[in-house]
Amino acid sequence: MSAMETEKGAKEHLRLVLVGLQGVGKSAAGNTILGRGEFRSDISSSALTLQTECREGLVCGRSVIVVDTPGLFNSTLSDTEMKQEMEKAVTLCQPGPHAFLIIIQLGRFTEQERHVMDELTELLGSNISLYSMVLFTYGDKLKKKTIDQFVKEDKYLMKLIGKCGGRYHVFNNSDTENKAQVSDFLEKIDTMIKRRKKHPLYVKSARHVQYPWAKILCITLPVVTLLAVTMMYTKKQVPAESQPSSVKEVVSNEVTKKVIESVPVQPEDVLETSARFWQMLHGVDFNWKGLIPIGLGLGAGWWILRKLRK
Repeated sequence: MSAMETEKGAKEHLRLVLVGLQGVGKSAAGNTILGRGEFRSDISSSALTLQTECREGLVCGRSVIVVDTPGLFNSTLSDTEMKQEMEKAVTLCQPGPHAFLIIIQLGRFTEQERHVMDELTELLGSNISLYSMVLFTYGDKLKKKTIDQFVKEDKYLMKLIGKCGGRYHVFNNSDTENKAQVSDFLEKIDTMIKRRKKHPLYVKSARHVQYPWAKILCITLPVVTLLAVTMMYTKKQVPAESQPSSVKEVVSNEVTKKVIESVPVQPEDVLETSARFWQMLHGVDFNWKGLIPIGLGLGAGWWILRKLRK
């Protein structure tokens, strides 16, 4: 898919996920985007959103899906439950969200919010920053100050915005008739998608069903590579004309055993390696362009094996 097609598709349909601490106005921001009260948004000392919720509406002539999530660092939900809710949020946006909106309430930037990107990285992966934008709520608190002036006054806030690629916007949630703030926001999202020139964030469950052989490939590829290197090392150490067949087999087995034993691999290391290969495949676009490096790799492996057999 070309960049132009990706941009055109994004303008026709948009999928957004709201994240942030409890009580910062996530639900209110979702209502502002959709132009109506789809999410429960009241003043409360307790969390109003404890489960991931999804709403869809027509915004500025385009279909927009907004997913509201429970507050980060939530004392009501366990770490496992929170991770499940975030994964559910991504799944509701199949084939994946175009953007994660980190909601920050103006005038209330806490110590926990300084580490919100670290929390999202832990929950969703290291490439989450490519899909993130800071969205400020309660813009009426700015009064005569601009949002740019406000941001520059806090170095920690600047650092968080920097992790989001410098992307931020502000909503005045009380001014529901202000359509310009929403259209300007959508333009910033479109610019982010265009500059990224990639598809929405990968959804593991959907891609796994569509390409089940990918997981097999990422697990077997390191094993095949290790065996190929071992065979090449064995051939260099034991010339064919100088050793009988039985001796070659013994030496080969000993060398293979030494190579394997020299690498201290624990069960958790194997799982971590497999997970890294699986995560690496997340970013692979499985169209004909994405298949080129895989085809070249398989071709090179086939050529090496043929050489080793001679």
